[in-house]
Amino acid sequence: MSKKNILMLVLIFSLFLAACSGEATPAPNAATATVVEFTSTPDPCMGENLSAEIGKLNKLTREFDDYSALASNTPQSQLIQIIPDLQRVLRDAEDQTVPVCLNDLKNYSLRT
Repeated sequence: MSKKNILMLVLIFSLFLAACSGEATPAPNAATATVVEFTSTPDPCMGENLSAEIGKLNKLTREFDDYSALASNTPQSQLIQIIPDLQRVLRDAEDQTVPVCLNDLKNYSLRT
């Protein structure tokens, strides 16, 4: 899967989550009580927090792409200098903890 497809998937997924996060408004004459729950940690899958979580994966994907492009333009005798960096970035991506809603995105980013 190309990086453009992954980026498109991320954008579509972000728009989908942002559209689904709206709250229904009660009728103006309805006498209902609104209960607000506060949590100590924000939900990383909420629209406003999702961008930061996606950014963490995107940073590692871009770094891997940079090293990969460098490796493809490097003579074979000098690849020994680039391969450890590629492996480090891949392991960092594998070890990256992501919210459940981004597991598919993480798996897609590790396949490329």
